Amino acid sequence: MFSTPLRGRNVAGFAGDRGMTLIEVMIAALILVIVLFWLTQYYVQGRKHLDYEEQRRKATALGQARLDQARTWSYDYLRSLADSVAAETVMVVDGRSFTVGLVVGAGPNPYTSEVQAVVTWEAARNYEPGNAFTRSDTTTTLIARSLKP
Repeated sequence: MFSTPLRGRNVAGFAGDRGMTLIEVMIAALILVIVLFWLTQYYVQGRKHLDYEEQRRKATALGQARLDQARTWSYDYLRSLADSVAAETVMVVDGRSFTVGLVVGAGPNPYTSEVQAVVTWEAARNYEPGNAFTRSDTTTTLIARSLKP
């Protein structure tokens, strides 16, 4: 017996299986849009975090530079600044203003002073102008009186 192919069938499958329907295309496009939206949000959050870390790195470097400057001062001068905020300095790095202040306090023993460099700057929230808040970074060191006469 010889069998004949069924009428109405094509070689690849059923007669109605000729391509994608409009509904299938729309569902695929919706899934693609959702994935792209998620990737965009992931990128934006990552970018914000990188910007903050870059600003914090610059603030830490400015604070460290200010502490290095304070290490050159005499110990008696540092003691005279105890429990006060030394003059704040505004420094501009890459177009952003950072305010650097020194806070001098007593150290853990009578011959040391604790010196903190407090750096503050304005950070934008959601990258919108006029929607800023203040961030700060504090670096601390101990400076001791020299034992040399």
